[in-house]
Amino acid sequence: MRVAPDGASPALVLVIGAPATGKTTLATRLSGELGWPLLSRDRVKEPLRDARLEGERNADLVLKAQWPLFYHLVAELLGA
Repeated sequence: MRVAPDGASPALVLVIGAPATGKTTLATRLSGELGWPLLSRDRVKEPLRDARLEGERNADLVLKAQWPLFYHLVAELLGA
């Protein structure tokens, strides 16, 4: 993890990696210990998936919608 100049808190920490490697576990622990908000792409993707109507076309729409929504939420958290 990088530390911002003058000891200020970083604006954003990304936890990335291969599936099933503990990313969510690590991110949740960091969030709790540091008192920082946690935004998980899975928490954005899963409600979209659950709310959609069955069908291949709708599954494609969920995949397309999750990233713009995730980026929007990140921008909101950062105050952009």
